[in-house]
Amino acid sequence: MKQILSFSLGDHGYRRTGSASDEMILLSMFLTTDYFVYFPGFLMKWLSDPAQDATNANLTYLQKEDGMIVVGDLYEEEPIIVFQIPIDRFAKFLDDWKKVIDKKPKKIIITKEGDEITVESKN
Repeated sequence: MKQILSFSLGDHGYRRTGSASDEMILLSMFLTTDYFVYFPGFLMKWLSDPAQDATNANLTYLQKEDGMIVVGDLYEEEPIIVFQIPIDRFAKFLDDWKKVIDKKPKKIIITKEGDEITVESKN
């Protein structure tokens, strides 16, 4: 199933626009708040460190499970909805995300279909 998540640039950074699945809303929580807490360098180092299997920030947690990254709501007692993607694709996605936001486009669209995820910008 194809899932789409869009963001618009506002006065205080990017905000999610339009509707999205619960899974993609979790991803948006991570990208609009916690991504900036972690710093991209830390995340890439953490992803490649086999001794580290979990981390968290303000709203979300990241966990490595069977070659996948699981993004979940830090405050949910029993995780019902999570965002999952293979570790290597998540690393590429984070790299693509950083390249896009560094350009500060007016709109960003993320598309996830199966284990594939893409980031594109529009002005």
